[in-house]
Amino acid sequence: TATLLMNGNVLVAGGRSNAGTITSCELYNPTTGIFTATGSLATSRFLHTANLLPDGRVLVTGGMSGSTTLQSAELYDPGTGLWTTISNMVAARYQHVATQLPNGRLLLTGGSGSTGAALSSTELFSGSGAAVPAARPAITTAPANISAGQSMTLQGGRFRGVSTSSGGGTQDSPGDNPVPSLTASDGGVIYLRGLDFASAADGGGGQVTTSVPCSVGLGTYGLAVTANGIPSTGNSINVVGLAQGAACSCASACQGIPPNTQCYGTVGNCTAGTCSYPALDAGTVCNDGNACTRTDGCNGAGTCSGIPYTCTPNQCQASSTCNGTGGCNVVNLAAGTTCNDANACTSSDVCNGTGNCSGTPMVCNTAPAPTCLNPTTSRVYNTQGTCSAGTCNYTYNDVNCSPGTCQGATGLCNIDPCAGVSCTTPPNTDCFTAPGTCSFGACQYPQRPVGTTCNDGKTCTTGD
Repeated sequence: TATLLMNGNVLVAGGRSNAGTITSCELYNPTTGIFTATGSLATSRFLHTANLLPDGRVLVTGGMSGSTTLQSAELYDPGTGLWTTISNMVAARYQHVATQLPNGRLLLTGGSGSTGAALSSTELFSGSGAAVPAARPAITTAPANISAGQSMTLQGGRFRGVSTSSGGGTQDSPGDNPVPSLTASDGGVIYLRGLDFASAADGGGGQVTTSVPCSVGLGTYGLAVTANGIPSTGNSINVVGLAQGAACSCASACQGIPPNTQCYGTVGNCTAGTCSYPALDAGTVCNDGNACTRTDGCNGAGTCSGIPYTCTPNQCQASSTCNGTGGCNVVNLAAGTTCNDANACTSSDVCNGTGNCSGTPMVCNTAPAPTCLNPTTSRVYNTQGTCSAGTCNYTYNDVNCSPGTCQGATGLCNIDPCAGVSCTTPPNTDCFTAPGTCSFGACQYPQRPVGTTCNDGKTCTTGD
């Protein structure tokens, strides 16, 4: 076995050589790179365990000596370089596992017994002879947020640990350097490489510097430092993205914080050590937050803007401005203000005080005189006409004067032109009533009173 001592040397104890099981032990100094002999085991052994105890001594248990399964245990004192045999284990065993517990005790489990059969028994060793400090590391200072590719320094206590655990095989005992890690929400653990650490071997304060790999995604992770297989608890850290222009070392860090989410992509690039986010294509639909614009779109350079909503006052409004909610605030001109309602069939157009322009309808009640179309036909016009494009138009009846003739002076027939004429179809039913009366062969219909509601069929007029 090879066990890292508190003074930094490595104790190599027992094992087998070409000649068989050995008792000799050596110390390796990593500073000089030299092995030196130290006190030998009382009993030669291999397939044993070796553990560094909290007081700095090393306990070896069990193993085999030749073909004999050992029940004995020995303690090594680095101060004297000597081994001392202590009381035997409850059961002889080899290739078992010895694990240092947080309370300082040593748990021996399993292995094989004297017959070679696997053992299910366990036992505890508690004879370290010294008070055991709390073994669980604790992080007291850590950043709340970090991004992929960045380094961080964690500070706390017991980062170095108090011992190592050993299996009863030919493997080395694990080291007790602090191992930072992140635990994702799905339980996956990401172990971080320690770039630098400093810690007291007796469980005192310390710190470790590490970095977050570029492969770590955004999110909240459990943060821990593990020493001797014992992790710290109760800490978390947020792996966040970097904003535009932030220093970076990996592209995966440049995500989630674009200048804006409407006109920039949320995944950026790390170029020349600086985060940059791509602008979305010109015309990409967005919202500039201004109710007085419309058809908002990105301009291809990361800015969202729209076409101003124009409120144009009409001739009966003093002003019209956007009200910030997509409508217009208007100030109307006073009633009676001259305007033009664009209707040639009205006159004296004025504003009504509510923003509308209207005029007085043209009255068409001066029909042309009857006229002779030919000697036997008289054209007689209705007395009430209609306005179109500023001109009065009158309907007419062509009366057959036969057997009489049309009189040129009057334009009328010289016989009763109303004989057989039935006046039941007025020019319109809005402003005329039926039946009418015949006069000189033409039907005359009573007009409805002025102001009677009607419909002139024009959408650009009101108050018909």
